[in-house]
Amino acid sequence: MEKHPGWMAVWLEGIDPPRRQASSPNVTALMVANFKIPKDGPAEFGFLCSKNSEGAKKKDREKDCTKDLIGDFDLLPIEDMKAWCQMPDTKTKLDLAPSDLDNLTKSIRAKFPRVTVELPEPSAFVLVGAQSWGPHEKAHGAEAELAMLEKFDPGFAELLREARRVGGMVRKQWFVACVTAKPDAKDDLRPVNVGFGFATDRNLARVRAVHAAEVRTQILTDDMFKKDTPQKAVPEVAPP
Repeated sequence: MEKHPGWMAVWLEGIDPPRRQASSPNVTALMVANFKIPKDGPAEFGFLCSKNSEGAKKKDREKDCTKDLIGDFDLLPIEDMKAWCQMPDTKTKLDLAPSDLDNLTKSIRAKFPRVTVELPEPSAFVLVGAQSWGPHEKAHGAEAELAMLEKFDPGFAELLREARRVGGMVRKQWFVACVTAKPDAKDDLRPVNVGFGFATDRNLARVRAVHAAEVRTQILTDDMFKKDTPQKAVPEVAPP
């Protein structure tokens, strides 16, 4: 994080089911957003995501989310934007056509013939807390977490800002969809989460997950399915 000023981490806390008390969140998600600003050309945006609702304690959920994302950093060529989950440019595609998942499956199986591609039902939660974190937090401005959420649901940032002002919450569900590629069951192989979709609409989350998977498929390798992925060396940061 320290080496990449365009990156920002955001902790999200939620409740599921929606009628659960907001003071007792039972869902935690960690997102790392990459606001890549190239020297020339348009700015790009990508994200990595981990969500946990299994741990009874917040610290346990945070620990599991952190472990998952560290695994992604070791697994993926994060210097390549195709390794990050990206959203489609179009704002009009709000549902998956039957052929969309079929085409993605064909694309993945062209590289890995024995892999099964799955898109389970999205999980959902009502957001009750969001907090940005990272060594460059101040550089992203006040309430930087709202800028990230606005990427996924235009207008939500203003709703959450007003809810914070009056001590309330935005009772609106967020959906997390994930495309998973599963190899044959072997001791030395593991499934890979190919693409995440994050949205306040179930169908849109699915559309975004498939698009993210289409982009990321380009950088998938056989080594990514191996359980014993070597940990990347931490690069030294040059002194100022």
